[in-house]
Amino acid sequence: MTLAEPNVPICQSCNMEMFEDSDFGTEANETLSVDYCTHCYQDGAFVDPDLTIDQMSAIASDFIEADNVTMAEAKAISKAILSNLKRWQ
Repeated sequence: MTLAEPNVPICQSCNMEMFEDSDFGTEANETLSVDYCTHCYQDGAFVDPDLTIDQMSAIASDFIEADNVTMAEAKAISKAILSNLKRWQ
């Protein structure tokens, strides 16, 4: 997990950068979601609606790329980032 590039939309659930149409989730009417990626959101609903921020943080911490960062630190970093996203407000 890294900070998003400027002007690149990020998923408001997992913080994934969305570059191509295939990265974006879909609404119930089959249009692309402006807020969520395909891994988190499909057909107008969250793929895992019962997922908690702590569970997402554990998943997201695997994507933190930094030397000398413990798993506990990675989880804390990912939770801090996720807590600012729309889904977790």
